[in-house]
Amino acid sequence: MKFGWNFVTGINTYLSSWKTNEDPAPGDYAYFMDTTGYPQIFMTKNKVERIRIGPWNGLRFSGTTNAIEDPTYKLMLVMNENEVNYREETIDRSVISRFTLSQSGLAQRWTWVDRTQEWVIYLNVPADNCDNYKLCGAYGTCNIAKSPSCECLDKFSQRSRKLGQSRLVEWMHPKDKLELSRRCIFEVFWNQVARCKTYPAQREPDTRRMQSRMLKELLCTAYTQLDLGKSSGCLLWFEDLIDIRDLSQEGQEIYIRMAASEIGRYRGSNEEHSELPSFSYSAILKATNYFSDDNKLGEGGFGPVYKGGLEDGQEIAVKRLSSTSTQGIDEFKNEVIFIAKLQHRNLVRLLGCCIQGEENMLIYEYMPHKSLDVILFALPYYKWYCSGTSVPSSRFRLRIIHRDLKASNILLDSDMNPKISDFGTARSFGGNETSAKTRRVVGTYGYMSPEYAVDGLFSVKSDVFSFGVLVLEIVSGKRNRGFSDSDYHLNLLGHAWTLYKEERTLELVDASLGVLPPANQPGFFLEREVTAQSSTTTTTSTNELTITMPEGR
Repeated sequence: MKFGWNFVTGINTYLSSWKTNEDPAPGDYAYFMDTTGYPQIFMTKNKVERIRIGPWNGLRFSGTTNAIEDPTYKLMLVMNENEVNYREETIDRSVISRFTLSQSGLAQRWTWVDRTQEWVIYLNVPADNCDNYKLCGAYGTCNIAKSPSCECLDKFSQRSRKLGQSRLVEWMHPKDKLELSRRCIFEVFWNQVARCKTYPAQREPDTRRMQSRMLKELLCTAYTQLDLGKSSGCLLWFEDLIDIRDLSQEGQEIYIRMAASEIGRYRGSNEEHSELPSFSYSAILKATNYFSDDNKLGEGGFGPVYKGGLEDGQEIAVKRLSSTSTQGIDEFKNEVIFIAKLQHRNLVRLLGCCIQGEENMLIYEYMPHKSLDVILFALPYYKWYCSGTSVPSSRFRLRIIHRDLKASNILLDSDMNPKISDFGTARSFGGNETSAKTRRVVGTYGYMSPEYAVDGLFSVKSDVFSFGVLVLEIVSGKRNRGFSDSDYHLNLLGHAWTLYKEERTLELVDASLGVLPPANQPGFFLEREVTAQSSTTTTTSTNELTITMPEGR
């Protein structure tokens, strides 16, 4: 198939629908190459734009939803002083195909399957509702995976909406006026494709040089890379951005002019409670190889966690909030507030966050040995883990309760030092507060204290209980959840208590730990610093493992 303009003969070759099934005269719909500005394909109904495929980016038309190289067809855009045309050729000459435009405005590519002796649809245009021209209005972006599919670009606000209709008309606009170009900057939007009717092509070899030129000389609205294959040239937009589509992992960067004051306000609102660095969405995509399954480390209540690598070589772990997560934006904010303010050698270090649209991600230092629950439990972890748990409960003015202490939330660095993670469900107390009650019980059954699991009552002792469960798991080499002794069908806690009452405590110890120290020699010991707030030393334990006053449960 081939269509477009021949400037020598003045002939424009295009596709047209039939007037009726029996009448091949030109119908209402036309599918053609528009050479106004940079060439692109349009579909019109009675000369009114209905669908726009977007500009050619060196590999494909940017508005198409398939970024994978087609093994069946060779796609080409020929553009010179004599002609501008688009061609599709079958790589295998034995393959028979045809391209049709129906009376209802549906363009389809068909392929003949010799085995079944029938035509099979290979391509539909429009592919979905987001292909409809100007569906979301100026500065609105369409994502077919969301409901509603239209939303504002980040840092843009809604102006007006026709209630009761899915179609939005001219309803996005920048929050600050952009007349003063000297006070503007370009903000990158990843995986977006904007299709605009007129824009010239400027040959600039580097996008950074293009950005500098745009700010200094031209009052363009946006720009993007022209030729992905050759990594050269830029496309410019000079009017409102319309017909923007979010193509998930298949789009490309587009740089949109924004008021510098608005960027500052937006970033400030996200950093209201912390001084965390902000990572761009494009940087995280590249770091995680577009959230590849090969980079996935695991998944928890917050969502999946991916391994990544920054351009400077630093390895990171990216925790990405899932739409189906049992946790949400409140836990996301909670994690940022607590772990950012509790930076400590026994806590996983939070490097920053990434917030763009519906995406909410936290970026941590990477723990190469994963979590404690995936390796054999070993005795040396006692003292270091307890040092970590003492941080939130005794080193700060606020009492902080983790509420989900468990083996999988203890990560191991390159030196096998454990660090506590996942503060999304943490709570803090101030002043004389020592306990609280909640209607929403969060955490992991098996590590929860009975009063918390049943009545929602929690305090510092809740974490002490969870820590005790973990100690029993380490000593016994068995997990509390799923354990049942053969005699009384008790869980690990009940089994340990029974052995204690029967003076058979050593039977609980994992045989793989080897020979234990003599009974009069402590297996572990760590001095605890007496704080200035302590009135006496008689009530202060010298053992780091005892991190609260003895109180009855």
